[in-house]
Amino acid sequence: MNNNGHRTGSGRRWASDLREAVVRSFAEFLAVPTLIIVVFLLLAAGTYLIDLANFAWLNPIRAVLRTHVFVDAAATADLLSTIAGSLITVTSITISLLIVALQQSAGTMTAQVFDQFLRRRHN
Repeated sequence: MNNNGHRTGSGRRWASDLREAVVRSFAEFLAVPTLIIVVFLLLAAGTYLIDLANFAWLNPIRAVLRTHVFVDAAATADLLSTIAGSLITVTSITISLLIVALQQSAGTMTAQVFDQFLRRRHN
């Protein structure tokens, strides 16, 4: 035992438990969102690299976009700011609904979780 009253191997056990918890949470909850973020980052990098490259087959597409879609710089800025604002709004609403659903689920399972908590000797 050390000065704190804990066994000396408890530090390694704590680190092992923490690592297992992180791996389990990543596998169960964070794998899909992380994969989505990585895919979008790769898509953004690919789009940026294609935009920098001067491929001849892209010139007709660029000309059509320049003449029909992005005619005025101010209108393009307004369009992009509207899209960004709507994406932030949809994301915040989605997160809020997920939190409400989690709260409702936790409310219905409180008695079960409390019983399981009390049954464990460590707790």
